[in-house]
Amino acid sequence: MLKAGDVSSVKVFKTSTIKALNEVIDHERLGLFPSASSVDRARAKLDQYAFEVIGYERWKTVYREDFFLNFEKALRYLLKACQLDDLATKESVKISLSIDGADLFKDRTHVSAGVKITDTRGVHPVTKQPLYCIDDETKEEKIVKIQSSEMCCILVIADARDKKELYEEVFKEFYEWGNRISTTGLPASNGEPALLPFVVTHTTDQKASWHLSNRGGGCKNKFFFCAFCPCTKNNLVSYKINHH
Repeated sequence: MLKAGDVSSVKVFKTSTIKALNEVIDHERLGLFPSASSVDRARAKLDQYAFEVIGYERWKTVYREDFFLNFEKALRYLLKACQLDDLATKESVKISLSIDGADLFKDRTHVSAGVKITDTRGVHPVTKQPLYCIDDETKEEKIVKIQSSEMCCILVIADARDKKELYEEVFKEFYEWGNRISTTGLPASNGEPALLPFVVTHTTDQKASWHLSNRGGGCKNKFFFCAFCPCTKNNLVSYKINHH
C-alpha cells in the first residue's frame, strides 16, 4: 500500500482508497486488509528506517523546503541492489544524474534530482533479472527493464518553483558531487571500499537544459534562444530585414 501511494500520480491513490478497500475486503475486521492507520504506522517506521540507514537533511531556504539524502550512502545501496558494487571497485560503472520539475497541484510545484543506474552489467534491483541478455535461439541482444523506476533513487527534493535561481543555488551541491565522483570516484569510508570514477551522464528535460546552460526560451525574449546552437535573437532580426 505504501509503494502504491508513493509511486502513483497525484490524486490517483489516496487514503480514502485504502479506507474503501478495507471496508469492502475486511468489513468483519479479520485483518484481511490493512487499515489507513496501520499503513500510516508502517510509513512512519519506514521513514525512520530510511533515516537510520541512509540519512537526510532538511534545509529551510528562500525556496521553502529542500530535502537532501546522503548522496554517497544512497548510491552505494543502489549499486548493491543492482549487484554492481563489487564491479565498481575494479571498473568504472555507468550512472546518470537527472533533474526534473513537476506540478503537484495548482500553484504548487516541486523539483527533484537523483541518480539512475544505466550500466547493463547489473541486474534489476527487485527481480534480480539481468539487464542485458542474449536470446539462446535467435542470438538477439536484449536490454531489459533499464528504464524501470526501480533503477533510480531521488537524492534531492525541493519544494519550490522550477526556476533558474533554484538550479544555481539549491542544486549546486548535487552537480558538484556528480563532477567529483566522475573524476575521483568514492573514497573508502565506514568499512566500505573505495569505488573508481564513474561514467556520469546528465539527462534533463528541456526547461532544465535552459536553466543549466543559460540558453533557450522564447526567441523574442532571449538573446540565446536555442540551447544547442549559437544562433541569437539578432540573427533572426537581421534575416527578417534582409528577406522582407
